[in-house]
Amino acid sequence: MKKQILFSIVCLSLLFVSVSCSDENKAADVQELSLKVEKDVANILRSAEIIREDIEENRNPIPNFETQAELDQYLVLVGEQPGSVSLSFFNQVVGNIGIAETEGMGYFLNQQNYSGFARSTLLTNSEGEAIPDLTQRAEFLNLDLSEKETILLSNMLVDNLPPNINGNECYVAVAAGVSIGTLICGPDCGVIGGIVGVVYCFWVKFHDQ
Repeated sequence: MKKQILFSIVCLSLLFVSVSCSDENKAADVQELSLKVEKDVANILRSAEIIREDIEENRNPIPNFETQAELDQYLVLVGEQPGSVSLSFFNQVVGNIGIAETEGMGYFLNQQNYSGFARSTLLTNSEGEAIPDLTQRAEFLNLDLSEKETILLSNMLVDNLPPNINGNECYVAVAAGVSIGTLICGPDCGVIGGIVGVVYCFWVKFHDQ
């Protein structure tokens, strides 16, 4: 009987240690992801600002590329390699931002393969709201890595947009850009989609003046 009690205590102790270690690992993973996304947000805003300065200085409209060479000029401008973003990818992102703008973000998200929580987060972001303590929510922790990174990027980006460009159209462009970019070719493409979204914000502001 004593052996059985001792065995039960040992098992419970091991279970507690296992759960504790699992929670610590999850927290470390989330912290690492948050740091990565913070860097991505800084890169998006820096790249978009460089493009904004070029657009305003040269009185250019929003880039509407017809050739890869034209797109490559902007890639080099922000420090990327020519051809690192394809023309077809750029056009897909811009086209889907247009759909989200004209049909509504709800309609756009209903056409995409996101979980319910990811969809509701992106919809909230498109309305100009960032969800506080997103990474501490159980629904967030249960998502796969790609969805975690997507909604964390959208959430942080909306929360850090320059005050002179935020507005309804801008929020939709950012959330749609990040989400469709990720769906096309993964989280790294979500960053590029975010750049396109923020450049769209600058373009709207520039032409409203």
